[in-house]
Amino acid sequence: YSFCTLLLLHKLYMTHYASKEYWERRYMLNQHPYEWYVGFRELKEVVARHVKMGSRVMLAGCGNSTMGEEMYDCSYTDMTCVDISDTVVEYMRKRKDGREGLHYVCHDVCELPIPDKTYDCVIDKATLDSLHCGPASQTSRAAHRMLSEISRVLKDTGSFICISHSPAEERRDIYAQELGWTVTIEHLAKHDGVGILSEEYGDEEYPHYFIYI
Repeated sequence: YSFCTLLLLHKLYMTHYASKEYWERRYMLNQHPYEWYVGFRELKEVVARHVKMGSRVMLAGCGNSTMGEEMYDCSYTDMTCVDISDTVVEYMRKRKDGREGLHYVCHDVCELPIPDKTYDCVIDKATLDSLHCGPASQTSRAAHRMLSEISRVLKDTGSFICISHSPAEERRDIYAQELGWTVTIEHLAKHDGVGILSEEYGDEEYPHYFIYI
């Protein structure tokens, strides 16, 4: 196959990541904790620099990651973990083990039933990337809706931390003028991660993940 053909097949393979039905099936079949890209251990220093203790934090597209639990155990005790899958949210509610300030809710990040200016910080680990895996006709609109909703629920002094496998030229929606964000980029080496994306579909194009803040 030519490179262009392989790239097309690769993108077609990934389209299921943008589907709610895919995530329901995935979590029904396997509820074992899984980290996309990196876990809290790898992100702890980044979080400490950008998220103050006592902050209200939302994890966008939490899945069955242990990040919410680990952040709570590190004294981030006002945590809301959002996912589109009813199955995984129900499972995570049962797993939270008495952590009263840790909440799991089933919402679509593109349409959050949450008041304006609620959170000090929103953290996304691969959810924006998943939306970018959808059909070309839907990708841009879905990503824009997600980012607009995150902007809406963030306080004026709030911050958005987005961990992605794609460079700035492929995530231009984060720089949209209407969001009004000042964006900086940090890098995290892939070999420091625990949920290496290559386990899912063999992506080794970049040696590091991109952290947009």
